[in-house]
Amino acid sequence: VYVVRRPLEKAQPDTLRPAFYMQEGRISYRSIHRHQETDAYAATSPDSLEGFRIGPRMGSDRPASANIVANTLTDSARGGFAPRRYRSNLDIDMVTGYANYSTLGGVGGELLITASDLMGYHNLAFTTSLYRDLRDSDYALLYEYLRRRTDYAVYFSQRRTWYPFTSYGAYGGFESGLVEQRELFLGAYASRPTSQFERFELGVEGVSVKSNVLYDQIFQVAPPTDTENKIEALLANVAYVHDNTLWSSFWPVRGSRWRMQLRAAPPRANTAPFGVVSGDFRKYLEVGENSSFAMRVSGGWSFAREDNAPVFYVGGLPYWINYDFNSISSSTFSNDVFSQFVFPLRGTNYYDMVGRRYGIVNLEYRFPLIYFAAAGFPFQIVFQNFGGVIFLDIANVWDVPLDLQNQVQDGPLGGYGYGVRLNLGAMLLRFDVAWKTDLRETFGSAKYYWSFGYDF
Repeated sequence: VYVVRRPLEKAQPDTLRPAFYMQEGRISYRSIHRHQETDAYAATSPDSLEGFRIGPRMGSDRPASANIVANTLTDSARGGFAPRRYRSNLDIDMVTGYANYSTLGGVGGELLITASDLMGYHNLAFTTSLYRDLRDSDYALLYEYLRRRTDYAVYFSQRRTWYPFTSYGAYGGFESGLVEQRELFLGAYASRPTSQFERFELGVEGVSVKSNVLYDQIFQVAPPTDTENKIEALLANVAYVHDNTLWSSFWPVRGSRWRMQLRAAPPRANTAPFGVVSGDFRKYLEVGENSSFAMRVSGGWSFAREDNAPVFYVGGLPYWINYDFNSISSSTFSNDVFSQFVFPLRGTNYYDMVGRRYGIVNLEYRFPLIYFAAAGFPFQIVFQNFGGVIFLDIANVWDVPLDLQNQVQDGPLGGYGYGVRLNLGAMLLRFDVAWKTDLRETFGSAKYYWSFGYDF
């Protein structure tokens, strides 16, 4: 309405000059609002607001007929809106995927389909990674009910995995090959928030796992007679979660998050009962513009009546591309399918440390490295937001299984070094250089890690 020129140079506020369109003198407006015409109002002075009432709802003395909601709900001539009870109809939200063929794996591909209703009360998701046939594929189906304060969900999934192994000294000889697993999951869980940043989780899950040890080389004094193992279990999960973090395009930069969890196979419902208690605490501090310090402390303990408690495999990185692993024998634990990998522990390989109790500390300083980079030859490529990290990882394990004590390394063990992060949009590409250490000395030369995924 008014124009203020160089306001900071004026010692005293003078009378404001009207804007150009106010200098025309008289302005009138005419509007049609829900089939009703309003009277024209005149702007008789620069201080008057009468000329800017558009529609009956802005007037102070509105007639009863100006109640648009009442008119449109009851009068079909004014819009024909009639109140009806809401019904949930699922519609497709997203369909994405791809297909491929290779001479090694044959036909393959991935597919993701999501659907929901208008209010978001019901969510349905289906995803699959197809390899050759349904038996060798991964797929999952998830349904969520989100209308109430407590969220409910049921799911079914199949996961196929292969783990390579090479072992010296098992049965007095040598063995190598693959451990093949087919895992089926059927479960339900509920999540109820206790505050804006905390929630309580409860779940029940049925698991059926079939494992096969596929040997390609065996030179043993007493070769194993049983290479197949099948486990069925009913698991209960209880967790309390806190999360108030603020994220950048690479990682959390402010706040904290932690998770305390109990996972158990109750004795009366399982032939090999066990329990796993774990805790994970993470803290993020901003130390400058786009820079932050991240700290993570995590630990866990598994227990069972017999010597068949799940173990923790400590070492390596998640989604490690150029991965390497320590040579250990194929496991014979009845509950090994419920064992967990613990990472990141840069400077080490998969299976470097194994135990039924573990503790790990991760420290990182995260900072922007390059905001923008463009290449013209041989291809025109533009990269944005390179991030950098300086890190220290250290971990230790306790209660090492007897038949693995001569095959794994003693802790504490970890690594220190630096890394680069590149946001590719759909994923984060990570490159790390780490030196292995036990906090007393450094072992060997640097180890290079290429991996995908976000940092802790």
